[in-house]
Amino acid sequence: MAFFRRTRTQPQDMDDCAHLSGLGDDPDAWPDLEPDTLREVLALKILEYGATMDGGRIPRLLALYRHAMTRLPVAVRQQILQEFSGLTGQSGGLGLMGLMTFLAADTDPGIRSSAALSLAVLFGSGSGELAGPRRAGASKNPRAAGGMRDPTKR
Repeated sequence: MAFFRRTRTQPQDMDDCAHLSGLGDDPDAWPDLEPDTLREVLALKILEYGATMDGGRIPRLLALYRHAMTRLPVAVRQQILQEFSGLTGQSGGLGLMGLMTFLAADTDPGIRSSAALSLAVLFGSGSGELAGPRRAGASKNPRAAGGMRDPTKR
């Protein structure tokens, strides 16, 4: 049962969320969690960080994520990422900094690249040089699109 899917279809019992959040705050409880519970705890803690962007949450969240990497296969972590990205996109980008968890902690290149792409898309085009996705040839630097100049022009 996926935490993100449950929150979209029915409101979570606040006691359930508080209980899961408390488990996420207790490293001694992590080894005894069933994989499905660990998955839900991890999803909730990523959501909490994304919504609050409270820097005080980062060390424990990264520790929880590293623990989860030892117990949850890549496919499950990828699914958490996809669900979180979808939820973030539906909310207009609210909580998008939770994607940084996948970038900072996961060792799988597929998860890291998916998180980076989601982050770029959700950040939008913005006005900064590095904001949002770019189309080929969109750079102001003519060499950036391939490093070659047009041989027909001198």
